[in-house]
Amino acid sequence: MFQVREVLTAGGHGGDECPPVEQHVECNTHPCPVDCEMSDWQDMSACSLSCGSGKVQQSRSIQTQPQYGGFPCVTKVEREMPCDAQPCPVDAVWGQWTGWGGCSAWCGEGTTSRTRNQVVIVAHGSKEAEGVDREAQVCQVFLFCSCYSLSQSFLFLFPFPMMCCCCG
Repeated sequence: MFQVREVLTAGGHGGDECPPVEQHVECNTHPCPVDCEMSDWQDMSACSLSCGSGKVQQSRSIQTQPQYGGFPCVTKVEREMPCDAQPCPVDAVWGQWTGWGGCSAWCGEGTTSRTRNQVVIVAHGSKEAEGVDREAQVCQVFLFCSCYSLSQSFLFLFPFPMMCCCCG
């Protein structure tokens, strides 16, 4: 640093002369503190799970060592962090079938059905449940008729809708 001063009163009458009015003075000759610098965290591997909440190992390194009283480095250079890849696919699942319902006909051929519901709904791009939610099948209702006579008893089975009648 360069310093300049002014002579306010010159030496006289046998007094000493003033020293030089300009001088160069060294300053800040000691080194400045250098703080530690760490790199950003870097993944050391992929997430431990391809979907859902997994873990990933990360590390970082010292980029600049501290010097001359600068802030020291942290000692933690590895860590485990949660990673959420993406939601896991959920396959649809059917529940149990209900019992078969009553026949649609009171006599002869009709239909009966049963149903089921999905107990798990498909999510996140997975696959739908296979099969249907309703089944139907043919049902038969037969009339049983008993006819009695004095001499013998008859049992008739009629496969078609008709009136039950007994012939004597």
